[in-house]
Amino acid sequence: MHYNPVLPLYGIKSNGDLHWYGHDGWEEGTADWIAGAGGNKIGDGWGIYDTVFCGEAGAIFGIKPNGDMYWYHHDGWSDGTARWTAGEGLKISGGWDIYNSVFGGYEGHIYGIKPNGDLQWYAYRGWQGEGDIKWTAGEGGLKVASGWDMYDTAFTGQLYYLPIEE
Repeated sequence: MHYNPVLPLYGIKSNGDLHWYGHDGWEEGTADWIAGAGGNKIGDGWGIYDTVFCGEAGAIFGIKPNGDMYWYHHDGWSDGTARWTAGEGLKISGGWDIYNSVFGGYEGHIYGIKPNGDLQWYAYRGWQGEGDIKWTAGEGGLKVASGWDMYDTAFTGQLYYLPIEE
């Protein structure tokens, strides 16, 4: 079987419309796009969130100004169709307004930076399924570092496996 890997990119317009773009030329840096230059409109109403970030394989998280976090699963993440699990979003947590910055990582891992610089780790275990409200670390997450208030911006990269010497 042959696979054509496509990198999904999302954009939210000022009117709250969510657009999907499939960058077919991501490996070579070409301007090859699935859905063309305008992308596919796959949702609306996204202007209600202060923070939006992707997880993996269609998981999208939004945080409202009051700190409520919502989970969405874009079932059409690989082809740009407007197919969703939890199309209206599922509230999975609250209290995220205590963080200056929140960003996502691999397989539902989420990090938050408190004003004092503490980096908190969470793992949302419902990221791939039907939005089950399952967390590792529970309320408040786990403090995994301090001093992160020195950064204006923080984000995750792609998971990388280091070789293990035997």
